[in-house]
Amino acid sequence: MVVGLVGHPFKLHMIEQILTQLDSSITVRKMEFSEIASEQQIQHYEELQDTVDIVLFGGYYDYLFFCNHLVFRKVTGYVPRDITTLMRSLLEAQLAQYDIFHISIDGYADKELHEMYHEIGRNMADIYVYSWYENYPLSPQVIEDTFLFHKQNYNENNVSVCMTCISVVYEKLCHAGIPAMMINATSENVRIAYEKLRLEYLLRTKETSDIALLDINVIGKRSSMAGKDEYLLNVEKLHIAESIFLFTRKLQAAVEELNLGHYLIISSTSALERETNFYKKISLLEDMSQFHHCRLCAGIGYGNSMREIQRNAQIALQKARGHNTSCIYMMYDSVNIVGPLFRDPPNIQDSPQEWYACIAQQTGLSVNTIQKLQFIIERYKSNTFTVNELSLIYGISLRSMYRMIDKLAICGYAEERGKQIMDGAGRPGRMIEINFQQKKVILPKQS
Repeated sequence: MVVGLVGHPFKLHMIEQILTQLDSSITVRKMEFSEIASEQQIQHYEELQDTVDIVLFGGYYDYLFFCNHLVFRKVTGYVPRDITTLMRSLLEAQLAQYDIFHISIDGYADKELHEMYHEIGRNMADIYVYSWYENYPLSPQVIEDTFLFHKQNYNENNVSVCMTCISVVYEKLCHAGIPAMMINATSENVRIAYEKLRLEYLLRTKETSDIALLDINVIGKRSSMAGKDEYLLNVEKLHIAESIFLFTRKLQAAVEELNLGHYLIISSTSALERETNFYKKISLLEDMSQFHHCRLCAGIGYGNSMREIQRNAQIALQKARGHNTSCIYMMYDSVNIVGPLFRDPPNIQDSPQEWYACIAQQTGLSVNTIQKLQFIIERYKSNTFTVNELSLIYGISLRSMYRMIDKLAICGYAEERGKQIMDGAGRPGRMIEINFQQKKVILPKQS
């Protein structure tokens, strides 16, 4: 893939290093300018678009300028700055012996600064932070005003350091001998920005056969909601969010947190199959065993277009929400729907009731049915019977037993092991092995 990088050389050098470490097959073509973006660069940008697959801007303000002056013909985005970026920069400032509670800063709104300092346990009323924030393209006058803002704060308010997101302002501060630090994006910011653009490029070129969309909801269990403190639910949601982001990193996928408890993950099907051992071992479901108040519901969508993939993921999610335990559905089309997928049931000796309930939810049979079948296995010291034998021992019709076995077989708890030839006339009886200690996932055949 050919990636076009646009922006100040100071930022592009760092971004290029991260991208080449992430994917050695990437070819990078840079469009650098040491001043703020201007109309002089528009023609150069048009030429760059003809030679690359995606374009990544080093910063928001440069992206905003070109967005207002031309139509992007290629998949385009920018490396964002967020609270994590600011926190990393403040840590660097503190390590450099600056007082991070007495600073001048640009590029962040007051709300973001309040949130960041709240995270480290400090109230904005107790510190001295002078902030400047604009949400429109930069101009020479704005650059000069920003520089003077920092300079005045340094001279009059005795701030320890001036922190800026703008490369040109950083250079002017350094040239004036004012202590300054550049707020650079983290490696994770760059990786996520690149992955989003790469996957959007694949979708635009209709290479959707290897794309999977995971629509994930983390919600309270119905039995745990009544009388429970909302605080406990949110604490669990935060811990579950860590598991989701770790899972996403293993997939090398792009994730968007729509709100606390709602996530969208765009991954390649091959990576998802590899990480989950073809959906037999899904770490997200296994992690949920340690949480008592929340459940994870997920829908995985596939399709031939992004709209179809999104729709299938949403339908699959709604099916998963119908269960009161963590589970996943996968939807390929209106016919091929797989699920529910649960975490492996606990060992029967450790927690028999939970074990029975988990298998019952997977198969659609009642808990009593599972318990009775297990009792039959233990009583006769065998897990292999003919269908006729099972129906007689259980006390139901042959037709009802066949329906029960079909449900068990779909979830991998029953399997035909040959046929038993009976004395006299009649067809051989099917030998069925029932094994509740393992679960197999049956996936639809791909066309």
